[in-house]
Amino acid sequence: HLSSNFLTGTLPARIWELTKLSSLSIDNNKLEGSIASELGGLTQLMYLELVGNKLTGSIPPEIRMLKQNLQSLHLSSNALTGRIPEEIGALGMLNVLDLSENFLQETIPTEIGQLRELTYLNLQGNKLTGTIPTEIGQLAKLGNLELDDNILTGTIPTEVLELSQLDNLNVYGNNLQDRF
Repeated sequence: HLSSNFLTGTLPARIWELTKLSSLSIDNNKLEGSIASELGGLTQLMYLELVGNKLTGSIPPEIRMLKQNLQSLHLSSNALTGRIPEEIGALGMLNVLDLSENFLQETIPTEIGQLRELTYLNLQGNKLTGTIPTEIGQLAKLGNLELDDNILTGTIPTEVLELSQLDNLNVYGNNLQDRF
């Protein structure tokens, strides 16, 4: 863990060579640059936390290579851009996905519905557009869903409202229209 220091500069290229690494936590520093595609080589990684830095660029599609072990992915409070890659749906062991407080755009990929172990999904504070995918309703273990402060339209899918484990749903600050 290298959290809460005053680390600056870019993520060192050598970090992606630590192929036996099971946890990488570099939260709350001042790191800049992008997340390298070489991230896909860290196949033993269970926890990836790069929260509260100044990381830019997109989430590399090579994230799918972490499908065997990754349980927790925290990339919130950075300056990430682009879309949420559909390859994120390959992360079948994922319990926690937090991409909040970035500048992610476009629609929420329907592949998110493949994350059957997910209990916590936070995409709030981005620039996501389109509708809330009905596929989120396939996440039977989901207890926390935060989609607030985006540009989402349409209605909250019935499939989402019927999730039996859901105890926290935040969708304020969007352009949703619904009747209850």
